[in-house]
Amino acid sequence: NGFPNCCSIYLMCASHNTVVGNNISRSGCGIWLCKASNNSIFGNNLTANAYDGIMLYQSSSNDIYENDITDHGTGIWLQLSSMNNGIFRNKIAMNWRACIVLWSGNYNSIFENEMMNSVNGVRLYVQSSNNTIYHNNFINNTSQVCEFDSINTWDDGYPSGGNYWSDY
Repeated sequence: NGFPNCCSIYLMCASHNTVVGNNISRSGCGIWLCKASNNSIFGNNLTANAYDGIMLYQSSSNDIYENDITDHGTGIWLQLSSMNNGIFRNKIAMNWRACIVLWSGNYNSIFENEMMNSVNGVRLYVQSSNNTIYHNNFINNTSQVCEFDSINTWDDGYPSGGNYWSDY
C-alpha cells in the first residue's frame, strides 16, 4: 500500500534500536515499527503528521515514553498482535481519532500518560484484552474511552490506584 514510504522513520524486523530526540512533522506517519521488538522510542516531538504519530504493527516488547505527540489521526496506534509494549509518560493531544488505539493488541502497559483534547483518549478494538491502563490523565476528550470486544484492567490496585478523568 505504500504506507511505509511516507513515514519519517520506519523500522522493519528491527530490534534493540533507540529512536530519540527527533522532531518529526508533516509526514504520513512519524515513526512506524513493523514486526520489530525490544526498541526504545523516547524524547521525540511528533506534530501534524497525516496519519499517526507512532505506529506499531505486529511489534512486541517495545518501550514508547516521554514523547510529545500532537495533532495526528492517532497519537500511538498498536495493530495486529502488538504485545507486551510499554507506553508511558507521553503527552498526547489534539488527535482527530484518538490518543492511543489498540487494534488486536494484548498484554500492553499504558501508564502515566497525559491524553487530552482528542476525539478519544483510548480506543480498544477487536479483542484488545489483558492490557493494563493506569495512572493516566484523561483530560477533555470527546469520549475518554471507547472499548469494543475487549476486557482490560483500568486500575493498578490499592494503594496505587487508577486513572484521572476530567469529566468524572
